[in-house]
Amino acid sequence: MIEKDILKKIRDTRIEEGKTLKDMSEYLNYKSISTYGKKELGLSPITIKEYINICNCLNKSLIFFLK
Repeated sequence: MIEKDILKKIRDTRIEEGKTLKDMSEYLNYKSISTYGKKELGLSPITIKEYINICNCLNKSLIFFLK
């Protein structure tokens, strides 16, 4: 699976869970919503730690996004 597909799955799951960009930004302690938005769109890199925190926020395992 390529990163674009993983990011799409993260976005789709976030929406299914009813979480907004603002919710994700606050959970990840970003100063602005656009910081998370750029990461979700693939415009900024996401670290492994951030992927793990995103998984925790969405109540999913990292493996879920890699399938």
